[in-house]
Amino acid sequence: MSEIEDPAATILRLLRTQMRVVLDSGGLASVDVSGEYQNSDAFKVSDGQVTVALAENVDAKLDLSGKIRRRTSTVRVNAWATETLSQTETATTIRKKIADEVNRIIRQYCRTPNQTTCNYVGLSPNTQGSKAYSGSTEAAPTASGWTELSVGDYQNLWYSDDNRCQVSRGGSGEHAILMFGFKIESRRSTVKQAVFAFEGFGSAPTQNGVAVKAWNDVAGAWQNTQNNSASESDEQLSLSLTANLADCIDDDGFLWFLAETNGASDGATPAVLTCDCASCVVSVNGVTYCDVAGSRNLDRVDLKPPVYRTEFTVKSWYIENIGE
Repeated sequence: MSEIEDPAATILRLLRTQMRVVLDSGGLASVDVSGEYQNSDAFKVSDGQVTVALAENVDAKLDLSGKIRRRTSTVRVNAWATETLSQTETATTIRKKIADEVNRIIRQYCRTPNQTTCNYVGLSPNTQGSKAYSGSTEAAPTASGWTELSVGDYQNLWYSDDNRCQVSRGGSGEHAILMFGFKIESRRSTVKQAVFAFEGFGSAPTQNGVAVKAWNDVAGAWQNTQNNSASESDEQLSLSLTANLADCIDDDGFLWFLAETNGASDGATPAVLTCDCASCVVSVNGVTYCDVAGSRNLDRVDLKPPVYRTEFTVKSWYIENIGE
């Protein structure tokens, strides 16, 4: 039986990846989302803080045999803010905005808290996280033949907005290839599904269309090929991994996929691969539903400066068949 992810880790990742607190100026607030304890140092570099901790688990059987069980978890989510010299809004306003955002995220993703969409929004060659490269042969992800994309090419991958990244290869027999590496934050043993989506098209003198593949780190090979014939307009091509998925996650926690032109250049006409965006939805074995059960303010106005805090009680559950 595969490992079940800690409910607090699932909720923490959901909040951190979806948190968007908008200031009155129109900019985004800096909100630190972390583990169990409030960190006073976070206020020196952030507008506010969110902490997530597991309060309790309750296990109940759903059938007479006891094989079908529901694990209900209570998670404490706290939104913190205090007055700082760099703030342009009051701490109580920041706290309320963070609390409203926590409510929005939990409600919007209540049925899919265990799914994380990995993409390139906001990323560049100098940032940590997911990476993207271009090449002309199906080399291993660690091979020296890959070239990381430029800042402009990363920006073209941010959204499905008709701003496209394009790679071209003109050597005889060369394919135009993009390689996408998605950083997986969960433990390898908890990941149960990954669905890669490529949006774009490819052309070559020998054959049009795009093929996508996944890297099996244990086998040391690109596998699970899916392809289409799109040559002039964007089409979405997906590749889903479930069986032996842990074999596809390398020791650094990356899942690697490539997209390449079906055909190669003949030396006169290049192979051209065009990509509008790329993403990967990762599902973990863990809580499949969550909701806000209640909240309360726990301000500490006796401190200097005062610390403003809203605590949420988040209920989540996971249905488990221990007979399998």
